[in-house]
Amino acid sequence: MQTSASDLILRLMDEGKDYQRIRFRLRRRPILRLLAKQNMSQNDLARKCGLSSGFMSQLLTGERLPGPSTRRKIMARFPKAAFEVIFEEIEVDS
Repeated sequence: MQTSASDLILRLMDEGKDYQRIRFRLRRRPILRLLAKQNMSQNDLARKCGLSSGFMSQLLTGERLPGPSTRRKIMARFPKAAFEVIFEEIEVDS
């Protein structure tokens, strides 16, 4: 069973963490491996997700964090990958 961001947030709340401070960032290496397996480039992924190549680059370098709709678009491109493989949770300052 795949875990969603909502499931992770509920788990974090159960652990006493402030869910409003939790964000998710792309895991660069796993994404690049998945792209290589599908013979896709970073720009291909951006195009298929309806994102600009510049924004995808910022996501992959950690300069920007994907919101819920962007995470859904990326997950849709890799339906067999678990959420935790593609994204990592981070806590941000309020």
